[in-house]
Amino acid sequence: VLADNQSYDVILSDSIHPRFSGNGSLYTYDYYKLLKKRLKPGGLVSQWLPFYSITPKNFLMIVKSFHEVFPNTSVWFANNTINSYVIVIGKLDDGKIDFADLEKKLAIPGVYKDLKEINCHTPYRILDFFFFANEQVGRFVGDVPLHTDDNMAVEYLSGKAVSKTLTSYYNYIYLLKHRTEVNDYLVNLDKASQSKEEILKTLHRYWFATSYNLRGQRLFWEGNRESAFRQFQLAVRSNPEDREPVEYFGAPYQNPFLQQADFVRF
Repeated sequence: VLADNQSYDVILSDSIHPRFSGNGSLYTYDYYKLLKKRLKPGGLVSQWLPFYSITPKNFLMIVKSFHEVFPNTSVWFANNTINSYVIVIGKLDDGKIDFADLEKKLAIPGVYKDLKEINCHTPYRILDFFFFANEQVGRFVGDVPLHTDDNMAVEYLSGKAVSKTLTSYYNYIYLLKHRTEVNDYLVNLDKASQSKEEILKTLHRYWFATSYNLRGQRLFWEGNRESAFRQFQLAVRSNPEDREPVEYFGAPYQNPFLQQADFVRF
């Protein structure tokens, strides 16, 4: 971005942990300003942001720096497996999500084929990964300082973080406290293949069921697997269309769990 003067529709920053020497410069307010200059009108930036092996304050500093440059910021968490990262997306437009357009793009044969392999081929599955956006991002980050080229604290402070599990857990808990439904950020529901009422009803069913899923993941982080599995099972009872809490979390860790899960009766 320093050497090139081209502009882009989309810029992706992927899988480089900020705690390691030299990597922190790709997570600063100054870097994000450079990215913004390289975007075409209506463009967006997507960044992989780990919350493992990074202190809660450092994590918030990065998100705040991103949000300072991109007021229309959304935070996404892939809840279909236990992981320790979020995807942070910054947009130059109004930050709204066009439901009808999303539905149309997911129907492109190549896109549909790829996403179906990981059960992410419907608007509901994609939107179920939404955690919060815009004003809620501001409330999430609070008054922590910016992470800048002159205050590149992450690789120094988070470099001292010993426990990958504890940092993941504390950041995850704080993320969960700010989770909101995606409804307020959607537009063009009236142009979709279903009625607005049916779309909102289905979205809420996913959101409600995923609350059990995410609670189960928290319990799993705490080492309480038995209680975690009960939450995963409640998730499937609430939304039989989404069996991943059982298939992905139950099967690898407790072999009989799949056979015992209630969803097999549906």
